[in-house]
Amino acid sequence: MKGRRQKSILIAVLVALASSLVPYGGRADAAPRKDARIKAAYIYNFIKFVSWPDQVEGGAPVTVTVCAYGKNPLDHALDEIDGKEFSRGAIRVVTGDPDPNEYACDVAYFSDLRRNVESFAFGIWSKAPVLTVSDTSGFRSRGGIIEFEQAGSKIGFAINVEKAKEVELNISSKLLLLSTNKGRRS
Repeated sequence: MKGRRQKSILIAVLVALASSLVPYGGRADAAPRKDARIKAAYIYNFIKFVSWPDQVEGGAPVTVTVCAYGKNPLDHALDEIDGKEFSRGAIRVVTGDPDPNEYACDVAYFSDLRRNVESFAFGIWSKAPVLTVSDTSGFRSRGGIIEFEQAGSKIGFAINVEKAKEVELNISSKLLLLSTNKGRRS
């Protein structure tokens, strides 16, 4: 019973955080903007529940760099998490298809997988501790770590646990429980 209560509380907190970034709007373009802001809020929360190999528990604050690739990645919704702090440090967002040789990306979001971007997702970063995230269908099965999934008006996510372990990312069991695949293969 205690585990069920903790899961309910965690879900409520994640929904509240995601909702706090999404203002109500009555315009026709409000739905895509709302979706983008929800995904940005998810990315913020992913960062809070993932540990990278070079992070030491209780160590110095870190800066987690989120690199965004593709045409209009999340329609500037990632700007809302740029500079935002979390328990272990702060977040820096770099958009406009940043050069991976210039920026040490900890999280890479791909809004689409064009050929020039695909080499980053499945080539350069295939062995690096980079949390790769996309809403492109089939992203996980091709080696991505988190894939956004949409069922009707609900946005969820599934996690490729094997790939996360392979690149030495530690994903909290709390986050795994919230994923649509509960951290299992699917």
